[in-house]
Amino acid sequence: MRGRIYSLAVSMALAFCLWLNLAGGQDTGIFDFTVPLYLHSLPDHLLIKGEVPKFVALRLWANAAQMRVLSDQRAGLPLDLSQAQEGHNTFPVLLDALNLPRGVEVSEVSPRMIEFEAMAISSKMLPVTPVVVGLPAPGYRLESLNLDPAIVTVQGSMEVLGQVHKIETTPLAVDGLTQDAVFVVNVALPAERGLSIVEPREIQATVKVSQILTQAVFSDIPVQIETGKGEPASFTVQPARVSVTVSWPASRRRPVRADDIRAQVSVDGEQLKSEGHITLPVVAVAPDGVRIMAINPASVGISYVPPGPKEDKVKP
Repeated sequence: MRGRIYSLAVSMALAFCLWLNLAGGQDTGIFDFTVPLYLHSLPDHLLIKGEVPKFVALRLWANAAQMRVLSDQRAGLPLDLSQAQEGHNTFPVLLDALNLPRGVEVSEVSPRMIEFEAMAISSKMLPVTPVVVGLPAPGYRLESLNLDPAIVTVQGSMEVLGQVHKIETTPLAVDGLTQDAVFVVNVALPAERGLSIVEPREIQATVKVSQILTQAVFSDIPVQIETGKGEPASFTVQPARVSVTVSWPASRRRPVRADDIRAQVSVDGEQLKSEGHITLPVVAVAPDGVRIMAINPASVGISYVPPGPKEDKVKP
């Protein structure tokens, strides 16, 4: 029994000392204290125009121990905006949620009232513009860039939405690309304008790249005749030379020259002897990686010339 009485007396003494420390103790004076202001429950159809204070400054009459308790609590002030209406609003700053230690007195609150304008929210469909950063690898170019979706729905005040005509993406880096690629980018909204995305925030960007091509026209390529069975003794080719248009990647080390290109026609000698004249398509042959774009004319006429004692044979 005596032990219990002793323990109870010690506990009461400690509690009394703690109360004295918190309630009055030494170092009592004026302290400046700042707490964050948390806004909540704003009606869904409203939007706050401009800036609302994020902190409330308090001037307190307290002691050092009481201030340590407040600091350890990391208290914040919630501000219920559920009763906000369109137009001008005024809400008092209430300190009940701070749970100030007993004995602490508030001598000043700044601001005492929170004032703001609330506007009705509107929505608008806006096109999305990609922000492209960098360049594909040397010898390649950006051929196309498609966004999915290409239009998003944005919410904000009617005043702001009337001034906005497009929405940009976050930067899309295409540095060094040599092949097609798919990226996921976000919609970049200017936070200071109070806009928000209804749907969707993520955008899929499909990028297509292609090689840069060099093009050239070689206008004096001789037509070579390849004959099969029944080779005729002699023949004429009209025209004997054609123009060939070719293209090749700009990254090719060696440019294409005229002697790299061959134009040829395959002739059936027996058919030529039988018909006397035939028209055949010209086929152009180029080095690997070089593309034949056009042949002009695309076909030539070949005529059989029967051998004779006074006739000169015409060979291509």
